[in-house]
Amino acid sequence: MRPEGIKMKVHVFQFNLTDMEREELEHLGWEATDRISQWGEKRLLQIAGDEAVAEFATANIDEYELVVTVEMPDTDEWTALEVAYGEMNHWANPDSITRHRICASMSVGDICEINGQLFVCATFGFDKLNLGEAA
Repeated sequence: MRPEGIKMKVHVFQFNLTDMEREELEHLGWEATDRISQWGEKRLLQIAGDEAVAEFATANIDEYELVVTVEMPDTDEWTALEVAYGEMNHWANPDSITRHRICASMSVGDICEINGQLFVCATFGFDKLNLGEAA
């Protein structure tokens, strides 16, 4: 735990398409570019299982961008992840959220960082990411 008054920060990263890529998707379909195809794969992760979620996040880590930082009183990592998930899906405490980019609610495949440790939003809860396991 940190000294009193220090807040825990959860940095949330998402893999999103640009407006231009969304137009390409609309006109040319899922195979318009490799990046659009990868984004389409992410949208299917909810039915793929947690191992596939972690593999996707690790393989595509360079496509993710910081979208939100959620601040909260000091707590353990797992509680902080659940709080960040709740804040990004209910938006009930806007003062605790710093938006860096346009974003969606947190969902399967999003990456969170706490003190240098990476976690991926799984189908239920979160899993630690170990980039050293990348193929």
